[in-house]
Amino acid sequence: MRGKDVANVCLNFVVTGLKQDLNTKLKMSHSPKNHKSALLEMEMRSKLRGIFMKHVYPIVRNEFGWLFEPINSWLEMNKVVLHAYFVSGVTARKLFWPRSNIDHDVWFTVLVCLDGRDILGGGDFGFGSVGHVLQCKYGDVIVYNPTHSHGTTEFDLHPNDPESGRLFFAFFVKKNVLHADLLSQAMVNRVGVQAIKLS
Repeated sequence: MRGKDVANVCLNFVVTGLKQDLNTKLKMSHSPKNHKSALLEMEMRSKLRGIFMKHVYPIVRNEFGWLFEPINSWLEMNKVVLHAYFVSGVTARKLFWPRSNIDHDVWFTVLVCLDGRDILGGGDFGFGSVGHVLQCKYGDVIVYNPTHSHGTTEFDLHPNDPESGRLFFAFFVKKNVLHADLLSQAMVNRVGVQAIKLS
């Protein structure tokens, strides 16, 4: 298991979806870095939602429906609206291997593995604290408990080939986003929907 002094290595690491505003604690979308990238980021957010709803969620529901029924029922009962079903956010990353880490999320994470061109080795998904590694290939959908130490194993790539690698998408639900949604609902109930003021 990697120590905390090992840095993450990644290319094109992206986080999108919903988050909690640091000041108001209300629910908001991940904001683009600048106005030029706003349209592209909105398009990417929509595509990731579509990929999850059309291709990933049917697999999850078919194989692990019982596992996600409690969170889906709770969200529906409390009228919580997330990025898609039980997903508050998505990370996408290529050539990414972190130190083993723990995420204090609310429910299970859904990890989707896609290949670029073949890699020589590595790029699998491991649970370092118990010494277990799941070999990954194109199209694999992995459901895991993020509160257990986990991480991607190092890649052995084809030299001088920028397309060599593997792409992972992680779909997860953050506790602070649930708090933000419930607070946002309470605020609307108290003061109504407020007009957006543009300067």
